[in-house]
Amino acid sequence: NYSPAFNNTTLGREIPTYWTNFAKTGNPNGGSLPNWPAFEEGSNSWQVLGENISNQPIPKDKMEVWELVNLLLPANYIVGTGPIIGTNYTWSLEDGVPSA
Repeated sequence: NYSPAFNNTTLGREIPTYWTNFAKTGNPNGGSLPNWPAFEEGSNSWQVLGENISNQPIPKDKMEVWELVNLLLPANYIVGTGPIIGTNYTWSLEDGVPSA
C-alpha cells in the first residue's frame, strides 16, 4: 500500500491552480498560493513542491552537475538523436553515454 510522506491533497489542488493561472495570464501566482517568483537568469533558486511550497536555494551539489554538463558539451550541441555537431561522437540511448 502506498502511504505518502505527507498529506498531498493541498499540493494536488495547488499545482493545477498554478498551471491554470499561468495558462490564463502568463503568471502562475494568484489568490492564496505561495508566491512562485519569475525566472531570473543567474538565479540559483528553485520552487520546492512538497508539504510546504517554497522558493529555496538550489543545493550546491545539484548545481555542480549542470555546470559539469555545460563544460563537457560543445557550445553548438543540439538536443536530439544522431551525431553531436562538431564532435566524432553520437549519443547512445542504450547506455546513456557518448560513444564513438
